[in-house]
Amino acid sequence: MKKVLSILLVIIVLAMKLLAFSAERKSKLFVYNSSYDLRRGDLWDYIKDQQILLDLEPYPRNFVVIGLGNTNQSYSIGEMMAMGTVGLPRFLWISPQYPNKVVEIWDREFPFAAIAVCNPKGAIQWEETEGEIHKILSDRIEAEGVKVAALKMKGTLFDVQFHVSSHIPKEGVGTPHGTHDEGKRGKAFRIEGPTEWELNGLYLYSQELQLMASTDGQPIRIHGYETNSKKGGHIDSAQIDRLSVRVYPIEDVKLFQNDLWIEDVKWNRGRIEIIVVNDGRMNVKHVTVQTLFPERETWTVTINRIEPMSKRFIEFIPSADLPEGRGWVVVDPHDEIKERREDNNRFRLPMRAVKSTGESHQ
Repeated sequence: MKKVLSILLVIIVLAMKLLAFSAERKSKLFVYNSSYDLRRGDLWDYIKDQQILLDLEPYPRNFVVIGLGNTNQSYSIGEMMAMGTVGLPRFLWISPQYPNKVVEIWDREFPFAAIAVCNPKGAIQWEETEGEIHKILSDRIEAEGVKVAALKMKGTLFDVQFHVSSHIPKEGVGTPHGTHDEGKRGKAFRIEGPTEWELNGLYLYSQELQLMASTDGQPIRIHGYETNSKKGGHIDSAQIDRLSVRVYPIEDVKLFQNDLWIEDVKWNRGRIEIIVVNDGRMNVKHVTVQTLFPERETWTVTINRIEPMSKRFIEFIPSADLPEGRGWVVVDPHDEIKERREDNNRFRLPMRAVKSTGESHQ
């Protein structure tokens, strides 16, 4: 009997490993935060490139990496492109500041990033010789029956109009179906050409997916740079002269968003102790925690940074006596950080009378 159980256990373990191996052979799109939330001013959730590489690590080293995104630098957000393979990945960035050239970067914060890891055997290839790039690609990919895809392109374009994101205020710059203040959002450029370009793209069929990683409700999002001048950005429109297209159908999409909440509030000898949780794969900074007490001023503290899937302990000492009653502790009271859930930010607690020690807030 023991021998049979041992054999069954070995079979189960091998089956689990086979399933994991099979999952890691599928092309997948990792979306960190969303382009929609970024445009709403959500710059305080972010992922770092080293953390992205941890998500890519289980995949074969020859799998292709194709990504788009933005950094959160004030008045210099710029456009990000991820390139290369799992074994040799690269992150490129295009600055809105002169001379607007693409450079290789490392150790940056991305408030939005969409990174595809692609099986090279699944690529669909073709050549395009005319037409507006967004429409031509959308029509062709839709005709292929593909719902989600990462695109790698190289070729000659003319009349290329593009922009580089510069500043997104905390109140945001509109929604995909609203209006934008383009002067506030970024800097616009045009290269008449014809010139040689290298481009990354994402194709997202449904509106739900477009809110994750596209812009202005379009199924195609393209970042690229002109190979001679190294200038580039987010491609708004371009005419094709000659374009080699490689499309990688995506089989799975994973969206990462944080969720902040209060795990517990305790009274300890005149001190109020609060545990704040960041339940998500992204870092979050400038986290406000506010306490609301009956007939007393609110008390507010800002946590500089909470790492992914971690907790922060904070405490304060009331500067005045607190009566019995009920109070609230609220994380992110002004909804400055867009979360997976917004209905669990308030923690209600019965209050005992607390005698102040006369010390200042901590």
